[in-house]
Amino acid sequence: MTDHQIAIWTLGLTAVAVIGTWLSVPQFQPAWFKRRRNQIEITSPRPGEILRDSKRLAPGLCFRVTGRLGILPGNHRIWLLVQPMGSKSFWPQGFEQVTYDPVTGEWSGFIFEPSGHAKIAVFAVVAPRSAQAFFEYYQKHGGTTGWDPLHEIPAECINRWEVEAQTP
Repeated sequence: MTDHQIAIWTLGLTAVAVIGTWLSVPQFQPAWFKRRRNQIEITSPRPGEILRDSKRLAPGLCFRVTGRLGILPGNHRIWLLVQPMGSKSFWPQGFEQVTYDPVTGEWSGFIFEPSGHAKIAVFAVVAPRSAQAFFEYYQKHGGTTGWDPLHEIPAECINRWEVEAQTP
């Protein structure tokens, strides 16, 4: 091997080491890298898709939402929220807990069909204990306010995914 080939090879190894170090620092990780590591994802419905997989639950229809998550951290839960398009209102969907399979990373839950809205945004969030307590309080006492919506998703729910869908 010539000196020139050794220099190029060494430079290549140095570049790989630098990139590897750079990717190990969370604030420098590009979105595609974070998404592959442990970003929650909604796989169904897909963007723009009509909600389909339904079941009757009093007082109406609810639709299955599925996704993937590499690892669900301890003391965290997956929550789904619905937002009518063009609104700043969010409704946590805690009437049935989202199930998560730690072996496959697959999760599944249900959302209620928000009547009167043709398009909605479905949010999946990885909620730490404080956000869970907030959502659980909403589920327990929301009826006393007529289920007034939330005006934002708790800031600590940083691992989130959003998809637009259409109601049938």
